[in-house]
Amino acid sequence: MKAILIFASLLAFYTAPAYAQEDARLFLRDIYLTYMEGDGDGVPLTGAPARNVFTDSLAALIDADDKKGAAKRMDYDPFADAEMWEITDLRVVVRPVNPTTAIGNVSFLDSGETRMVNIDLVKTKAGWRVDDIQVPDGRLRQLFEGPDPVPEAPISGADAGTPATPATN
Repeated sequence: MKAILIFASLLAFYTAPAYAQEDARLFLRDIYLTYMEGDGDGVPLTGAPARNVFTDSLAALIDADDKKGAAKRMDYDPFADAEMWEITDLRVVVRPVNPTTAIGNVSFLDSGETRMVNIDLVKTKAGWRVDDIQVPDGRLRQLFEGPDPVPEAPISGADAGTPATPATN
């Protein structure tokens, strides 16, 4: 009886990564299905609903950026790597790194163009969450690093497209 319990414990231990991998894969698949089904709007990227998708630290960076309005850095959807999309032919593969982290490799067609997105996943008490997204142009977290760009000074006079006032004598 003791041998059966030990075997069952070992079996559970050795199969846990495959189960964890499947949960992470389903989590990512469900995210991407929101881009493909219904209205295809995708997942919420800001506010409280985004906490069901992103880790708290990444959600805080995205929320802070969103409050900048027109000066925000993230002006696209990081899951689609685009501002507008038509996603088809979805493929999701997840590689476990350890029991609480994994890397998701997502590929899809967007209007016939192949896109690839790599997603860092972290298992939290609430379940799997996205901790970073990498697209060919870089990582999402890197987008928020460094000081905000200095806005250009407004152009005045003839350079702004207003006619110059002729000098009077």
